Amino acid sequence: MTWKWLLAVAAAVVLLFWKITLSGQFTWMNGDDTVNQVLPWLQMQAREWHRGHFPLLDFHWSGQSLIGQSQPGATYPLNWLLFVLPFTHGRLQTPILNGYFVFIHILGAWAMFALLRTLSIARPIAAVIAVAFGAGGYMAVIDWPQMLNGAVWLPVALLFWVRFLRAPRHWLTAALAGAAAGISVLSGHHSAPIIILASVAGLTAYMLVTRGRWRMYLPGLALFGLFFGLLGAAQALPATEYWRVALRYVNAKEPVTFAQQIPYFVHRTFSLDAASLPGLVVNGFHREAALNPFLGLTLVVLAAIGFHSFHRRFYARLFLFLAAFSILLALGENSVLHGLFYARFPLFDKLRNPSMFILSVHVALLVLAALGLESVRQGRVDSRWSPGLLKLGGAVFVLITILYAVDPAKVVAQSGFAQSAFFAVALGLAIMAPSAQARLLTVALLIFVETGANTTRSYPDREMGFVNLEKLTRNDDVAGFLHEQRAKAPFRISVDDSVGPQCFGDWYGLEQVNGCFAISANISREQWRPEVHALLGSRYFIGPKPSHPYQQYRYTGKSGVQVWESPEYAPWTWTAHQFERVTEDEIDVRYERPWPAVREPMFSRNGAATPAQCPASPDTVRLTDLRPEYGRVEAQMGCRGLLVYSSAYLPGWQATVDGKPAPLLEAYGKLLAVEVDAGQHVVEFRYAPKSVWLGAGLSLAGVVVLAVWCWRRRSGC
Repeated sequence: MTWKWLLAVAAAVVLLFWKITLSGQFTWMNGDDTVNQVLPWLQMQAREWHRGHFPLLDFHWSGQSLIGQSQPGATYPLNWLLFVLPFTHGRLQTPILNGYFVFIHILGAWAMFALLRTLSIARPIAAVIAVAFGAGGYMAVIDWPQMLNGAVWLPVALLFWVRFLRAPRHWLTAALAGAAAGISVLSGHHSAPIIILASVAGLTAYMLVTRGRWRMYLPGLALFGLFFGLLGAAQALPATEYWRVALRYVNAKEPVTFAQQIPYFVHRTFSLDAASLPGLVVNGFHREAALNPFLGLTLVVLAAIGFHSFHRRFYARLFLFLAAFSILLALGENSVLHGLFYARFPLFDKLRNPSMFILSVHVALLVLAALGLESVRQGRVDSRWSPGLLKLGGAVFVLITILYAVDPAKVVAQSGFAQSAFFAVALGLAIMAPSAQARLLTVALLIFVETGANTTRSYPDREMGFVNLEKLTRNDDVAGFLHEQRAKAPFRISVDDSVGPQCFGDWYGLEQVNGCFAISANISREQWRPEVHALLGSRYFIGPKPSHPYQQYRYTGKSGVQVWESPEYAPWTWTAHQFERVTEDEIDVRYERPWPAVREPMFSRNGAATPAQCPASPDTVRLTDLRPEYGRVEAQMGCRGLLVYSSAYLPGWQATVDGKPAPLLEAYGKLLAVEVDAGQHVVEFRYAPKSVWLGAGLSLAGVVVLAVWCWRRRSGC
């Protein structure tokens, strides 16, 4: 019968998301990051999948690692299903994107249902609370799919880890908890894995303090770590390799590298202060916090009732601790615990938004709320709860009435208080219903109504206008013109910041010298110089006016955006016959040379080369094959020289000359180059990072080992 409850949970989530599943008038896809980054990432990957190609590089910053950036979610299986679904006019369909978004929430609800059933919560109650998680709280206020995809694995990881804590010799459950945490890594965003790791660490510390037996938990922790590493390796290894050479912009004065801690003042900015905690029950009352902590008065009161009624139960105490522990981490700079984790917990500083820990707060409170709903159904609620809720709701209503007479505008702006007062009174009456069925149905209805009021609250409708979303089609004709030119010869573009989306190149499939999100440190250097843009092959500039006086007008789109062509720019591949080895400090000076003098001599921070001068026998190069991760060049060299290939120098690139491996040089501190002898040669460049294949192999190995282990056990999975 469980499948029927799962279908009911899914149907309830679909109904609570009625604005995008039933009306057709609203959208979740209007946020700045959603339009500028997320949708272009998804579209770019789907387009490449439809071409039979798994993309490893994106179209920005002269070819950056797509899989290494993590957030595009290239390794997440649910995204693969999205990428193979049909296109409309060459793009992902809006109904399919809506279905994908809602299905993430359904998966979250199912995960919560599984956690509650593991804790012996009755199916009807587990279903109600599961819907509250999938469609409410953290899952309702976050609209980044990569964050949601990771968040749905927190209940799964807790499911298995709590089993292990209760029975420490059941090693398989520890391994499965680690595997769930590892899958959250594949989602692309680092927030959920860090929250899961911190939650596991906190719960384990609680058990060690209250029960001891640390020797029994150590093997389980080792298995957790092992399978966390194995299952997450497909994403973690390429990301680690890429971020060692990349920069991350974190709302600080300067971008940081992987080795640098994110400055603590960034964590301070995104901390959830104590004055925002009433926002758990009063929607919108969270001051300037980066994340709305709202869960709902009904659920929070049920959590209090649940602990009060079942405080002797192991699970009640465990999840109360998790809620308190997570709140202390969410408080950020307002909590010493957060500071200790920031200073000593591995990778903890990478989660620059402490308020994200409201996710584990909500999960813990929902488990307690399930116990509270069970107490209501059984009629075990202390008799003081009902009059207390009625008095609280009545007092708030009276206060609101008085304040409304003084300043109506302020009262209307804080309508969340009136909403909470209503649910306090309604819950107080509901728990006094004469029958168990009436109490359960009435309280469940209150949960759905209060949760549903926040589920799609921020979604704009057509009458308001989809200001950001409209950017995605505004420059289709401009992109069409550029594709016509690119059919003749490859080049890159640069795009003005005022032209959307920010990930213009990924959205339209056009190579770009600037763009969005991650950038390797070598490409970032002196990126503002026109000489650097020319060196990187930027032929066209897209913007309302030219970026430099020498650019020539070529096209005007319907949006008014214009295309300007630079008269000179580097081709995709060329040769050089002068070489200089330079130090880190000398590179910036080289970029000060005017175009095209910056191309000779070719300089590099690595390797050595001895090109020859041969003015009487010019070189000829022909690019015969160009794909995102592959280039084939036929070169006729008059004498020994250097062949430059216009793609960002990153770990994972390999080169061969006539089929034999050749050492790569970091040409001009940015691009790829190899030394080639005189004569006719075939030079091939491939982006094939070993981290990708090793990571995929490790993840697959982890899945196989768990599958065999579960099959042999025939239970516990």
